[in-house]
Amino acid sequence: MNATPQIRAVLNLIRTAALVLACASTSHAQVAGSFDTTFGATNGYVPALVISTNNDDRAHAMALQSDGKIVLAGKCAGALGTYFCMARLNADGSIDTSFDGPGTPGNGKFLMSVAGSLSAGAYAVAVQPDGKIVVSGTCSGKFCIARLNENGSFDTTFTGIGGTSAGHFALTIGTSTDTLTGMALQPDGMMVLTGNCADPTGSAPTLFCVARLTANGDFDGGFDGPPPVSPANGRFLVPHIGSNATYPEGAQAVLINSTGKILLAGSCRDVEITACLVKLNANGSFDSTFDGASGAGNGKVALDLGRSINIDFTKIVLQADDYVLVPGHCSDALSGACVVRVKPDGVIDTSFGGNLSSASYPLGVAHAGNGVFVPIAAAVHFDGRIVLAGPNFQVTRLSGDGFPDNTFDGPPPSNADGFVQVSLGTFSQVSRAMQLQPDGKILLAGYCQSSFSAPTTFCIARLNPGSSGARNCTPDIDGDGRTTATVDGLIMMRVMLGLTGTAVTGGITFPTTAPRKTWSAIRSYLVTHCAMTLGP
Repeated sequence: MNATPQIRAVLNLIRTAALVLACASTSHAQVAGSFDTTFGATNGYVPALVISTNNDDRAHAMALQSDGKIVLAGKCAGALGTYFCMARLNADGSIDTSFDGPGTPGNGKFLMSVAGSLSAGAYAVAVQPDGKIVVSGTCSGKFCIARLNENGSFDTTFTGIGGTSAGHFALTIGTSTDTLTGMALQPDGMMVLTGNCADPTGSAPTLFCVARLTANGDFDGGFDGPPPVSPANGRFLVPHIGSNATYPEGAQAVLINSTGKILLAGSCRDVEITACLVKLNANGSFDSTFDGASGAGNGKVALDLGRSINIDFTKIVLQADDYVLVPGHCSDALSGACVVRVKPDGVIDTSFGGNLSSASYPLGVAHAGNGVFVPIAAAVHFDGRIVLAGPNFQVTRLSGDGFPDNTFDGPPPSNADGFVQVSLGTFSQVSRAMQLQPDGKILLAGYCQSSFSAPTTFCIARLNPGSSGARNCTPDIDGDGRTTATVDGLIMMRVMLGLTGTAVTGGITFPTTAPRKTWSAIRSYLVTHCAMTLGP
């Protein structure tokens, strides 16, 4: 008997899932969350990477090169003040001595003077496709930036504002109290910088601010901002977002989506302290399609969670379909790490987080990490799972739609709660950056002290991801524990024909126990677990 199209669709999905499972079973066999003992001379970590001789080296940012080398950047004490400082490690955690730099001591690690400032620190770093390294931070109350060649020397073609610099310079956005917090590189070589800047009108202490530089480091005159803004011509302050116009606002993160739009995230105050988001078009104007639940956002949205959420020090991240994950610290009876997923139009995705709802939280908020840490970084695995890092070298992992991933639990003894507290054998350890390698391994970096009176040094660890999460993509589309032609097969057939919305779910009788009965929930599952790109 010939199989119906629905059955054939299910059979094809089953075959694909079985193949993925077979491949996954042979890779990443290590315990999820355990130290990768191929890193750091078999320990899985490097607990004391000394950059300067002045006892205070703090890594704040990390980037990966295409060859697997790891670039660290931060703030280090020198003889006369604080400076940008850099280090580069080989894939096994050893120092890359070919990274010699323009400063001292060289041989893989160095301090460097940027814009002549004696009060400087790096807070963002990225690697261009051509291998050059862009590092940015704050210098004496201004944004500052440097670009390095692959060997760490200053790139003298990066001539900066007015074409007079030699690889590094400072730039003013607002006044003399600008603080940089984030950077993103565009595919065309332009650089977007963000942070918080003093409000020249004096109505609030600080506002979101953003600048875009051309590939040679000059202000991009085509990035003019949403009028009226000041000073425009490549940089500007964003008008107040929250309803409380006296509350200080500031961006903590920036990313660029697949269509070239720029998303900023930070803190503001509406009824409560909350996460606020801004989406800009390529010319800096507000994206009016990013309107929020009320329809009155017009490019800037203050999230209404019914409770406070603070996202200081936190980086936002894109999922596969341009949805944005906003991690933060939710403070109330369930105080701890939480993640909100925001749709491309600025509306909270209430299908996220397992539809967790309580007196404390609305739908659309996922909770993570045992309630014991504040997220400082987030990333999405190639299989859709979400990794969050806390400030004390803590890590937790969620499924792509916000459920705790209890397979991520580190070496025994295990609590089966998806949370790992990494110990580097030091007296004090502070994580400030996280990166996922292409093979899924998790890098955490920050600064440590071996004892109370010991110097503060860079430190870094690498964790195993465990088995591939592709097993989360199964033919059981509605999630009831069974695979049927009349539900799961019919859904997949309609999806593969390009249908969306009620055209996918219409006429299907879902089992009472099925957790995914709406297009929103089904779409979320297929995108986050199966890496599919689907319409709204």
